Amino acid sequence: MKNKKGFTLVELLAVIVILGVLLLVAVPSVTRVISNSRINADKSEALQAADLLTTCGLNEGASYTTNCTGNGLANYLDKSSVSATVEWATSSTYSSQLIKKFEFTGTNGNKFTITGTACSISSVKTALNALSSTTTSGTCS
Repeated sequence: MKNKKGFTLVELLAVIVILGVLLLVAVPSVTRVISNSRINADKSEALQAADLLTTCGLNEGASYTTNCTGNGLANYLDKSSVSATVEWATSSTYSSQLIKKFEFTGTNGNKFTITGTACSISSVKTALNALSSTTTSGTCS
């Protein structure tokens, strides 16, 4: 008999099947990790936006209800790719800082909504922190 070098067809097919099974297991896991990291990045931006509501309110004074939402808040974040909408519960003085609705869309397109009757900025941040990677809306008190 001749001394043949190389792999048989059965050996090559076995390797291909094993690689296929590994890909079937690995791809969904990697996709899930990437998706969760994008959600967490946007949630971090939302928390930063909530933090900046105080700074914005102090800087804008009496006009905080119009200047500390939408593009005004995005300017404070220094990111044009985000969208933030705030419905203030009171418009009399900034010291109230009560929010009815905080809606934020991050750089990666994930949208978070926190609603309540009259929420403080800290309770909005607490509600944002309580959101899981599959929940995008919550309530504050």
